[in-house]
Amino acid sequence: MSGDSASHLLVLVGLVTERNQVSKRKALRILLLLGVTAAAAANPKRVERRFTVRPPTTMVLGIIAAMFASALLALVAPAPASAAVPGYEFKPGGTAFNSDTFKKLEVSCPSGKRAISSGFALIGAEGNVALTAQRISATKATITATEDQDGTTANWRISGGVLCANPLPGLEYKPGPASVTSNSVSQSTADCTPGKQLIGYGVELDPAFPLFGQVSIASLGFGSTGVFATDFEDQDGGAGNRRLLVTAVCANPLPGYKILPGQGSQVSSNAVRFDTARCATGDKSLAAGWTATGGGQTLITSVNTGELGADTGASEDDDGYEPTWQLRSSIICVTG
Repeated sequence: MSGDSASHLLVLVGLVTERNQVSKRKALRILLLLGVTAAAAANPKRVERRFTVRPPTTMVLGIIAAMFASALLALVAPAPASAAVPGYEFKPGGTAFNSDTFKKLEVSCPSGKRAISSGFALIGAEGNVALTAQRISATKATITATEDQDGTTANWRISGGVLCANPLPGLEYKPGPASVTSNSVSQSTADCTPGKQLIGYGVELDPAFPLFGQVSIASLGFGSTGVFATDFEDQDGGAGNRRLLVTAVCANPLPGYKILPGQGSQVSSNAVRFDTARCATGDKSLAAGWTATGGGQTLITSVNTGELGADTGASEDDDGYEPTWQLRSSIICVTG
């Protein structure tokens, strides 16, 4: 064996060993087999009829070097991308279906898992019930809603759930600053620690300030590093002091992270709107955002989240809303 050929073989063995974590002896056998197979195809007489392989020659080693570029692709091809969010699962829940004025749904994650975001649907009494919280903590989601100030005798309930996963690197729950206000419109924000990405959120009207169904959460939007929410008084106004609280759920950057817009509903004066936001094939959704234009006279009724995306819904309040309005949504997606 020439010095150059032996050096080439040792380099190849080293590469295969390093990239595939196999023994040098196994790597050498793989490379020699490739070379002998190629030599046999080129000149069958060089291989015994009883498949006894002759010692490698300089020609064989040359063939190995020539074949290595293509063979390396098969030997060291990267494994398929692993899920960005291990332990990903939705835990569903629901309240009683009755005419109680206020309802609260709590859904906890399995032991050892952490809450990322939540989804919900307010079923029944459309136009008479407003979302007041999508609260998030490390282990559960809490969704609350209340009838408006006029009340209703209709039965209704909250159906929803929490998205859970194994603890992610850098996971944090960052509440944003919030101030007490009596303005007809207020907004609150929360930002991730620099270098981290938003993966979920919590939002709520501070229960320390009773609002008697006169204020609703009208929008929940986000960027890759933070979240913001808006609330509105209804057309009567005069709800008094209140505080809108927002929490950013953040983690170290995840593979395939992107924020995609929904289709956007029609702009019209119809009483009900729906929108859909979907992740690309093979990706999974983490959290959905929404905006219902129309001020305090349009109410979000559902943010149904699942692995592929979210379906959102909104309706005018029970007094109706004559101008045109629209529902828009968005979704955070990562590698599935």
